[in-house]
Amino acid sequence: MNYMLQQRGSTFFICILCLFIVSCHTKNSEKTADKYAYADSLTEHFKELALEHPDLVRQKLLKVRQVIKDSINYYKVTQNISYTCFFDNKIDSALLLNNKVIHFCNKNLSDTTRLNKLETETYYNRGLYLSIISNFDSAQYYLNKAYIKAVKTKDYNTLVNICIRIAYNYISQGNYTSSAVYYKRAQETANILSDNSEAYFLIQTGLAKVYLSLNNYNQSNIYFNFAEKRYKEMPPSRQFIFASLRASYYEAIKNYKDAQRWYKEANVKTQNFKFSIYRGITECNVGSIYLLLNQSDSAKYHLDKANLFFSKSNQNINYSFYLNGLYAELALLKNDLRNAHKLLNKKYDLSKIALQYIHLYNKRLELYYEKKCDFHNAYYYRTKVDNYNDSVRRTTLSSAISELTTRYSQDTSKLKHNIILSENKADLQKMRLISILSLSLLITGAIIIGIAIHLNRKKRESRFAKQFSTIAKLRMENIRNRISPHVLFNMLNAVMPTFKQDDNLVHLFRLLAQSLRSNLIASEKMAVSLEEEIEFVKNYIEFRKNINSRKVDINWNISQNVPFDTLIPSMIIQIPIENSIKYAFREEMKDAHINIDISADNSFLYITIIDNGSGYNPGAHIGDKNSTGTGLKVIFQTIELLNQKNQEKMFFNIEDMKNFSPDLHGTRVTVIIPYKYNFEL
Repeated sequence: MNYMLQQRGSTFFICILCLFIVSCHTKNSEKTADKYAYADSLTEHFKELALEHPDLVRQKLLKVRQVIKDSINYYKVTQNISYTCFFDNKIDSALLLNNKVIHFCNKNLSDTTRLNKLETETYYNRGLYLSIISNFDSAQYYLNKAYIKAVKTKDYNTLVNICIRIAYNYISQGNYTSSAVYYKRAQETANILSDNSEAYFLIQTGLAKVYLSLNNYNQSNIYFNFAEKRYKEMPPSRQFIFASLRASYYEAIKNYKDAQRWYKEANVKTQNFKFSIYRGITECNVGSIYLLLNQSDSAKYHLDKANLFFSKSNQNINYSFYLNGLYAELALLKNDLRNAHKLLNKKYDLSKIALQYIHLYNKRLELYYEKKCDFHNAYYYRTKVDNYNDSVRRTTLSSAISELTTRYSQDTSKLKHNIILSENKADLQKMRLISILSLSLLITGAIIIGIAIHLNRKKRESRFAKQFSTIAKLRMENIRNRISPHVLFNMLNAVMPTFKQDDNLVHLFRLLAQSLRSNLIASEKMAVSLEEEIEFVKNYIEFRKNINSRKVDINWNISQNVPFDTLIPSMIIQIPIENSIKYAFREEMKDAHINIDISADNSFLYITIIDNGSGYNPGAHIGDKNSTGTGLKVIFQTIELLNQKNQEKMFFNIEDMKNFSPDLHGTRVTVIIPYKYNFEL
């Protein structure tokens, strides 16, 4: 029976914080620009606090109401005060204040959204109060009025809660089909909301209860499992509802261990509640499970606590009837037939009692008469129990599912139609705002794009200027490099005839002249063919062998498929060879050698130069009078510039052989050149 009451709880810390906010807000409420939003903000605050501290919240709301001048806000706060009275066990006061707000709404003929929303909330709370005191017919009347107002004002958050409350009201009357329809209707409305987690939790829990009442335990368990996934993120009042119903499911399938665990969980969740009815309900439930476990002392302890809580409130007839029945069951468990007879014959207006409690009452009367051996009356109440099972749990089960499908389909279509119609006007208003926002975004986007284009252009100009400066330096370097070889080449050609008497000297000078001539031709080009570069390197190596006593073995390994007409950067083989011969080998080294491997595939030319010298140590020869330090620098700068103009990049890398293995020494130069490479700057 815990599902009957569903409200929000909060921790004491949040209570104090929110009360402080409300108190501060009171001083400046009339100075606020949006005075209509003030009462709404109070509503959001107080609903989180009223369950645990209704008296404190009511005191603050009374102070707020004293300074409010707007009539609708005044009665909105009054309705909230009524709400706190209800959770402070002052149901009569709650109904009185609620009547005043209804009277104000009825005499105010203006048809405004604010007034309609106030009416919606007032009718909804009226239905809630009447439902709690078991006046189900009147509760249904006011809940239907609240439903119509909520649809009119498109207040979908409130509409979800109204549908859930109407569904509960139908459960209390045993109309499970209508209850399921309204839970489904609440679900359809919740789909519109962005924050619908709590609504889905209540809907799934409610549907689980519907199917539990119809003895459809499998379907009930499915909905309980769905809801349980959101259990930990719910406030204590929602957790209390779920835990109580989950326990009733396990009780129905006779899993009393899990039922006891969930009833105790529900009891824990109500420890901070001021609303004594909640406390009484949880104690009743714990006591009932102890009765099923034949633990009469524990059962009496919890039933006495429930009686104490109910005595503090204006308890309705259902709570009294339910508790009286549990005491009767306790007496039957102890075979105290005299006390059981007294309790079971207590007079109640059964027209105000929920059907499920009457069903339990008949089962206890059947047990009582069995113990008295009055089988005639026992059979009479057994028949009533069977009739309930047949009419509610069997007949309703078979008809409810087919009717539910049809009615849910119809109601869903109607609800969607109403929602679409009500949102059309809002969509028209939104279109203007969207147009203005779109235009603003368009202008902002154009400005951003303009700034981006300007910055990109400045970046390109800066990069171009840097490239131009580098090219100019390289060209000046090229001019300087060309002057000396050109003059020296002409001088050598002039003096060579005077050395005809010495063949070795003539051969040496001829190699030098050829090297200088190749260097002079290469200096005028950005790239030469592989064949020209190899010839130039071989002449240079032959020349070095004749003038240097240090013996260095040069090993060429050129694959047969290498295209010799492939263009490569000028001196890209010669400069690494020259550096190896000049710097890599010590004078005493006897097995000095350089391996030159050239291979190719369908896309690239591969050149690898490996020596077994002292290794690669950049900067080691700075200051050496025999070193200009420009060879490798020119290669790196040239490749960097060329790569900026090509999609497929050229690769040039120098590595120390110790990087591959500590046992190795020497230097490795790797060059990878794409066939489709553009050498023009």
